[in-house]
This record gives sequence, C-alpha cells and structure tokens, in this order.
Amino acid sequence: MGHMETVKDSVNTDISPYYIPHHFVLRQKAVTTQLRVVFDASCKTTSGRSLNDNLLTGQKLQQDISEEYRLCTVTFGVASAPFLALRTIRQLAIDEANAFPLASQVLLNDVFVDDVVTGSDNLDDALALQRQLTSICKAGTFELRKWTSNSSDFLSHVFNNDETYDDSLILSALDTDKSVKVLGLKWNSKSDSFTYQTDTPSRKCTKRIMLAEIAKIYDPLGFLSPITLFAKHLIQLLWVSGVGWDDAPPQGICDLWYQFLDELPLLQNIALPRHVLPSTHNVQLHGFSDASEKAYSACVYIRVIDADGCITSHLLLGKTKVAPLKRLSIPRLELCGALLLSKLIKKVITAYSSYLTFDEIFAWCDSSITLAWLRSSPDKWRTYVCNRIAETTSNVPAAQWHHVRSADNPADPASRGVLPSRLDHQQWFHGPSWLSKPQPEWPISHVNCHTDEERRKHTLVTQKSEPTLEFIERFSSLPKMLRIMTLQCILAQTYWILCARDAVRMRTRRCVRCFRARPVARQPPMAPLPAARGSVVVLIDNTLPPLQWRLARVQQLHPGSDGVTRVVTVRTGNTHFNHQYSNNPTYVYI
Repeated sequence: MGHMETVKDSVNTDISPYYIPHHFVLRQKAVTTQLRVVFDASCKTTSGRSLNDNLLTGQKLQQDISEEYRLCTVTFGVASAPFLALRTIRQLAIDEANAFPLASQVLLNDVFVDDVVTGSDNLDDALALQRQLTSICKAGTFELRKWTSNSSDFLSHVFNNDETYDDSLILSALDTDKSVKVLGLKWNSKSDSFTYQTDTPSRKCTKRIMLAEIAKIYDPLGFLSPITLFAKHLIQLLWVSGVGWDDAPPQGICDLWYQFLDELPLLQNIALPRHVLPSTHNVQLHGFSDASEKAYSACVYIRVIDADGCITSHLLLGKTKVAPLKRLSIPRLELCGALLLSKLIKKVITAYSSYLTFDEIFAWCDSSITLAWLRSSPDKWRTYVCNRIAETTSNVPAAQWHHVRSADNPADPASRGVLPSRLDHQQWFHGPSWLSKPQPEWPISHVNCHTDEERRKHTLVTQKSEPTLEFIERFSSLPKMLRIMTLQCILAQTYWILCARDAVRMRTRRCVRCFRARPVARQPPMAPLPAARGSVVVLIDNTLPPLQWRLARVQQLHPGSDGVTRVVTVRTGNTHFNHQYSNNPTYVYI
C-alpha cells in the first residue's frame, strides 16, 4: 500500500533502530479501502520510552471547533428533518416539471428518504432519465452519487461521460457479484435478484438475546413469512412463559431456538428475481390464505403470460399474524386470514395502479366454512363474523373467492411456521404447480359451501287459539259494539284500578279509531268487598297522591241484617278502625 519500503543499506550499529509494532484492520463492507494498517508508536521499548515520547507533537494547526457555524443543509437528528428533506425534493420536482418531465415524476414517486430507486425498459430511456435526474438535482444543488444498475452498458456510459466521476462511487463493478442495499434489502445487481445475508448470532439463549437476533431479520415484503412466523411463535412462547429479560427460557424453547440458529445461514441460499413483469400479454393476481392454531397468513402472486404464451408466477407479497392468546375457533381464524388477504390484494392493486391493470383477480381459500360466509349476506351471522365478511367482500368481491385444496395452498406453511430447511421453495415462491399451466388445466374443486356455524339464532314464541265470534250476538248495533269493545281492550291491559280513568282517557285520545267511535267514559267500578279476614286492601285518601295510599289488612267483617257486609275493621300498623261502605269506596281490594 506504499506505507514502507525495504532497507537496502547496511544498518548503523551505533544507533539502535525502533521497530514500530503494527497490525491490520479488515473492513469487508468498506467500498474503497478494505484493509487498513494501524501503527502503534506509543509502544515502549526496553528503555521504558516509546517513539512518541521522543517526538515533538508540533504546533496545533487545525481550526478551533468552538467557532460558530450556521447550518446550510437539512440536519438529521431534529424532529422535522425527514419532512423537510422529502418536502424539499417534492417542491423541486414540482418547480422543474416542465424542464425535466421524466425526472420530475421519479422524484415524486420513486424516492425513499435519500435513495432514488427507478428504472426503464431499455438503455436509451435509462440514459435519458439519468441525464434528467442529474440536471434536476443540480438545479437544487443536490449531487446524485453511488450509481448502480443491473446493466453494465449503463454503468459504462455513466463512467465515461461523467468527468467528475469517482470510481469509489460506482458501487456495482462490471465484473463482480457485489450486492448493495436497496430499501433495506440486499440486491445483487449482476444477477438482478434480492438476497439475504445473516451474521453469526450469539449462542446464548435469553429473552433479550432472542428478541435482538430475531429483530435483525429484515423482511418488509414478507418473502420469508414461513420462517419469520417460526420466530414470532417463539416470541409468543417467551411471553407466555413469563421469564425475565436475562433469564434462560424453558428447555423446550431453548431447543427450538438452537435449531433455528443452526439453520439460519440457509437464508443466504434464497435469491428472488427483482423483475417479474416482462413484455406481458395477460396479467393475473392470485391470493391465498390459510390459518392454524398458531397463526393465520396470506400471500399474493402475480401470474404473467407473455406474448409467446410462456406462463410464469412469482411471489409479490406475504404477511402473517400470530393467533391471539385468547382461543379462537379455526373457522374464525380462517376468516381473519381471508380478511388479511383481501387487504394485501387491495394494497397491491393500489401500488400497481399507475403501471398496469390486472386482467383477472383470484382469491383462494381452503376453508369451505369461510367461503360459505363470504358468499352469503353478512346480516345472517353473528357480529364477529358479520363485520369481517363485510370488510373482506368490500375489498375483494365474493365472486372472486374460490376453493383450493390444502395440499396446493402455499399459505399453509406460513400459517404454521417452518425452519429454513423444510421450506418448499417452489411452492412458496412461485405458487402451486398448476398456476404455471393454462387455466383449463387447473383443478376443479367440488365443495359444498354451506354451514350453520355462527348463524344468528332468533326465538319466536306463538300461542295457538281457536277464533270465536259468539260475542257479536250480544250487541244490537255496530257502533255500540265498537264503543264497548274499545273500552274492554283498554281495560284488558291489566290496569290497576287506581288512576284507571286517566289511563282510559289517554288511550282513547291517542287511538284514532277509538276517538272516532266517541266512547263514553264510565265511573270505575267499586272494588268487591272482602269475602274473608286477612284480605289486603289499599286505603284511598283523596288528600294524598295514589302512590302514597296506605295498605291495610281486614281484621273483622260486620254483615248487616240482610246479610250484606257494609262495614269492616281494618288494621294499619298498630291501629284498628272501622270503615263503612258507601258509593265512594275508601279502599280498593287487591
């Protein structure tokens, strides 16, 4: 590296040489200098002194850092920095839209923080877009750096035409398999595929270390959903066990964790193509959902038929959710999986709306109960099922839901969680085998989608009685019958005799039919006199409201000479007194 040279002259024996100890520091992720040599001139010799002890440090030439500076750029670390950075770029795109139309759309739609991720269908369009992006950013005093591409021709043009290039900024060399990070994913520009890289994890098993290692698996699009669910389930088991942050979990959890760590390096064998939309003739969207006692999952695939009739299918998006600790039935979990799938399909359609239109959309589920729910009216089912049916069918209509066998459902491993060695790459990353065949060759599933589970139950009680019309003969005219029957219907509501007149009058005024019949108000009939001792009566007191009338018990009857009882002795508390019958009764028999 030019740090030293070989000594060819004879060594002067009068002067003892000082050999500077040194070592190297290897930084494999560095872009330019991966190997750096570090010298230790403070190492003391046998004399007890070092080279630095015998050297003068010299005058201080660097500037004093206590000077005041004014910031001229957006500084990360303040709360408004993310908004200001993106808002500035957005305003630049709006201001320069007429001069740079292609670059303006890219800055509006294809920028994530400080990364511009975009592309073109051919080399000429890519170069034109690169020139516009460079120019529009210069207009805002921004400098685009670190160009990378899956096209070596594109990088050659950028390398040759830019006079201010720096070879350290061209991250993708033309003849290496170097990977770069794109929005958190590892992208191999030469193979144009996404890959995964894992570091050597700690073998110590504690709650804190397990969560830290699991958090390192970055999978924003859900490509590793079957594997990450295995880790999510371990987290749930940790919380259920109730262990402390630095305590060892139960042995069963530790065994699963060590097995997971042993197979974690297998993730480096996974490579997913970035470009899944060649020249298309027909594009379909297929979604699958499934559920188990552990979790429910959904995955979305794109099925492309090119101009030559070649059919390919690729995984676009996957997502899993761990089942709640409160037990739910499998049909309810299946319905939650269908709801999750409908949200993913809606998200994909929205994201691709500016690029393409899907010719057909298919949603697949292996639960006949869930399909029966989705194909019926939501109001037939209980509230939990009703709400999820309504939201699911609003995202994906019921006519687009179909049945699939469990063996052909790629969402099945994602709902159970598998280790990397047990993942079926073909089925998970490309869907069932029949998805790459013409549609007439797809399997036809004959399933009876009918169920009464979770159906709303209504109880109706009826009483059967034989109609009779004998009462009509008791009346001489129809108006008289209407007036009497109206009052009888009102009194049949089991009114207490108290305030009965007001209740009848109020009822007749509210009823149009009763009002037209002009019913005649009657005096309330006197309550029958008690027939024996011990009867309970209500003493009427016109000076008090009815609810304050007192209760009394009949103690003695006093019949007259004709045998008719007109006077009784009643008791209220410790008081005995006689009451005499008259046309205005002072008590009511209850």
